[in-house]
Amino acid sequence: MDAVTKVAVDMHNDGRTPQDIEATTGLTPTQIAAAVEVASHPSPALTLAPAAGDDPGSEILALLAWADKHPAAHIKQLGTRAHHAINAIRERRTNEEAAIGLAREVVALEKQLKASRDRLRAARAGKPTGPAEPTPADIRAWAKSAGVECGPYGQVPKTVRAAYDKAHGRRAA
Repeated sequence: MDAVTKVAVDMHNDGRTPQDIEATTGLTPTQIAAAVEVASHPSPALTLAPAAGDDPGSEILALLAWADKHPAAHIKQLGTRAHHAINAIRERRTNEEAAIGLAREVVALEKQLKASRDRLRAARAGKPTGPAEPTPADIRAWAKSAGVECGPYGQVPKTVRAAYDKAHGRRAA
């Protein structure tokens, strides 16, 4: 699965609309549906079966070293091709990881852009444009993820609210 398809599947799993996914990735609805279907039914991975207790990486390195030193030219050529293939795979993995990171960054920036456009529309309409006050549910969710104790019901304690404000660079309410 290439980087763009992976991002499309991630966006689908995050509940994004098909239109958002299509606009962000450039994939057609059919391609998005196919990617989601493939991702929901993964095929078993192909693996090298090392000998019991062996590290597959060191076994591959040993085989490549053996091929490099082998007297037969065709074995040396196989080793050289294997070196090139491994380098190509490594480069492809690096590029795909970078593409996934950049695509996620684009998604985050698009969310920021949408919020900014919404605030701009509100400002032009004469409505307040400051960020909305966090709800108690927002603060409780943050507290849970930050390991701050906060009960599930009732008023949010002032100490928890102050910690939330500090963590989000907000002035105390």
